[in-house]
Amino acid sequence: MRVLKLILNVVTLGLPSDEGDVVELQKLALHTYWPFDNIEQWMLAKALTFPSPLSNREIRNLAVERHCPWIMPGKGFKSVRDFYKRLNQLPAKGGEWQQSYLTRGPTAPPWSPPMVPFWYRDSLDVLKEILGDVRLAKDMKWAPEKLVNSDGERLYSELWTGDWWPRIQVLANCVRSNFRNKLVNGNVPI
Repeated sequence: MRVLKLILNVVTLGLPSDEGDVVELQKLALHTYWPFDNIEQWMLAKALTFPSPLSNREIRNLAVERHCPWIMPGKGFKSVRDFYKRLNQLPAKGGEWQQSYLTRGPTAPPWSPPMVPFWYRDSLDVLKEILGDVRLAKDMKWAPEKLVNSDGERLYSELWTGDWWPRIQVLANCVRSNFRNKLVNGNVPI
């Protein structure tokens, strides 16, 4: 909470409360916005890339410090190359984006485009990324639970509180043990 108040103070007023706050903010900033130097660079990079990336000329005119006298030193980028270098250091989350195309089918109306591009990621890579994120661990459930209110009535709110999960888990365990038995006895058809 103290760090949040500190950041709000710096962002809104521009001044930290005392010298200890300056040191704490510097330590926090070193790791929080990597590969960017500070929150302002991170926010600027986000504005330059979302919802769609700007051209190199627009990036130069809006974010390169020597071309933008209104940007405080250290809050912008040294060059367009510096901007892209930092962007490329960001790790890919959930696999790389890949482009593919949908083609018009034989029953499509004549006004529809012949090809429509779309972007996708490997869903297994995305799942691995989500499951490997320790920040989400406290919110993940690996087993079903039965929740009741103060009157003893059953509560249903999430997938793990319903009846489906235990049924499927029991079914999966039966299938797995049945397969294991066949494998041990050598009765698995190939």
